[in-house]
Amino acid sequence: MAVSLFSLSFPITAHADLIYPNIYIGQEIKFADGLGTTNGGEFIVYPWNSTTELYRSFCLETNEYLDFSSKFIVGDISTEARNGGTGGGSPDPLDPRTAYLYHEFYWGMLAEYDYVDNANGVFKTRAESANALQKAIWHFEQENEGATNFYTNLAQTMVDSGEWVGLGDVRVINLLYASYNVYAQDQLTVAPVPEPATPLLLGTGLIGLAGFGRKKSKM
Repeated sequence: MAVSLFSLSFPITAHADLIYPNIYIGQEIKFADGLGTTNGGEFIVYPWNSTTELYRSFCLETNEYLDFSSKFIVGDISTEARNGGTGGGSPDPLDPRTAYLYHEFYWGMLAEYDYVDNANGVFKTRAESANALQKAIWHFEQENEGATNFYTNLAQTMVDSGEWVGLGDVRVINLLYASYNVYAQDQLTVAPVPEPATPLLLGTGLIGLAGFGRKKSKM
């Protein structure tokens, strides 16, 4: 079972002005437990030698653990969970429905997620929200202890309608224990999506036309 996954405890409300976390391959990080009672939920991610929170995450695999006293290395930032999990294969490509839920969660926009414990929605506490989100993620990733709920229905609707396609800015951090160089629980993150490059042929054509025009004007 994964050691409790952290509940996102941003001091924020919906649509908060967040930025992408500074996560990179080879980085040394550590975790602390957050809200949630599923042996999952919200994880708090820190640089190894810092108490400055980078962001909050959820786990993808139910048969690997996180030791909160250990140093971890970001082995890769990918689109799949690797070397673990009770279902979905290895590697296990990230499900677009998981990506939708985590994207909305990270940016403070996930419907009915009780970021501030105001008890006015579907979930009465942040811990309840974290439990439901973790169960939905495990369900889509075909892991033991996953369950259908409000969030599985929401994500399915968004994907079926075409309002969410692919993974967006959501990625997987593939972790290694620094001391043992063995795989650990893979976690979710977000990363900027590069702008598509202008096709070389088009660019070359435009440059050529511009050059031709300039030469013609000088003749």
